Amino acid sequence: MPPQLAEAIEPLRPTGNTPAQRFRMADHRVRHDPGKLRQAGIETYSSRRLILHTDSPNPQIAKIPAMVDQLIDTLMEELGPLPLATDGSELQLTGYLIVQQDRFRNAGLIPEVLPSFDHGRHRGYEFWLNDQPTDFYREHLVFHECVHCYMTADPTLQFPAWYLEGMAELFATHVGPTEEDASIRFGVLPTSRETSPGWGRIKLIREAVDTGRSVPLAEILRFPAERFRQTDAYAWSWAICYFLNRVPATHERFHELITVPTNDFEASLLSRFGEDELALARSWEVFVRTIDYGYDLERGWFAGGDFSGTTPSSPSGGITVEAATGWQSTGIPVKRGQRLHLTAIGQVELNRTTRPWISEPRGISREYADGQPIGRLLGWICPAAPVTEWRPGRLPTFAIGDGSKVECEDDGILCLRINDHWNDLANNSGAYQVQIETGE
Repeated sequence: MPPQLAEAIEPLRPTGNTPAQRFRMADHRVRHDPGKLRQAGIETYSSRRLILHTDSPNPQIAKIPAMVDQLIDTLMEELGPLPLATDGSELQLTGYLIVQQDRFRNAGLIPEVLPSFDHGRHRGYEFWLNDQPTDFYREHLVFHECVHCYMTADPTLQFPAWYLEGMAELFATHVGPTEEDASIRFGVLPTSRETSPGWGRIKLIREAVDTGRSVPLAEILRFPAERFRQTDAYAWSWAICYFLNRVPATHERFHELITVPTNDFEASLLSRFGEDELALARSWEVFVRTIDYGYDLERGWFAGGDFSGTTPSSPSGGITVEAATGWQSTGIPVKRGQRLHLTAIGQVELNRTTRPWISEPRGISREYADGQPIGRLLGWICPAAPVTEWRPGRLPTFAIGDGSKVECEDDGILCLRINDHWNDLANNSGAYQVQIETGE
């Protein structure tokens, strides 16, 4: 840097350890008279964090502003508080929940310059949303737009489209409130399609996987804004944010992406995950090929396999396979056509009830998961090939039980798991001991 330029810049730099003051963007919302809007058929519901105008007669909508208050509290806790406003005012949003767009246009509530939208659109501290047929999905989309407003309120930060949409989807996916408990949990995975009508993200991913259209992690991270004209982009962006936020090995680093402000998001992402790119890509593929409602990702995530080749091919002490986790790498490299002889012993507990379900390696035929009895020992060869070359569809697993001879179909690493539903691992305990003999 030329000395003259350095001398010019130096006085502009903050002194000491005090960072430059940041402010959130100015609030240019137009306040509307609820009485006049009521005459036009539009009701107003308000809370500390949200003013909501709607022409829907659904009484459930009156609860939404208080729910948004809980969402903003959650965002402040999880993502960090926003910078102060220049006038010291509190953060508040305005939403327009629309049944008849002409009614809102005639009332001057939809700006002429606002682009058209199928579901929702946000601008500054305001959002416009077409009403939805189910309470869950209506709330989900309101929360989605509120997260957008929150994450774009600091003008010094710039985020890529996949991250903005994925985080909005992540926090919008919620459980509660109930008649017994008014609290809401945000950023959760729905336990069933019945509890999340209209959402459909898991269905989109499953259909893509089953037809060979699974999207690799690296491709999602390059999604341009135009990609979100396709509905599946929201599903993939939600899935990667949920994955990185919930996997124990990545949660802290992912959390830092927004809590540590930066004007170079891609460099920040690379610095945190670059060294683990290959392992993360494998873990991601296992997740999307086994995804289900209520997926216990903290226990079920796959660590990516060990492809160092340093693990001996014939371990003398055997392998321990835990019942409370998902796919577990043995670290044993195998070649296509190689034959393995596996034997297993032990007992595990699969359901802690008044009468626990005890299983041996053959499994319990009273209940099935993915077409196999729960408790059965299963195997899978994690391919050594890049994930873009993996076979389309679900993981090609094979049953082992208490003993099996297998001919490997891929070069890779032998992986094992005790079969159970992916949303039912928390009540499992125990392990099987597996002996593995390898041959040519």
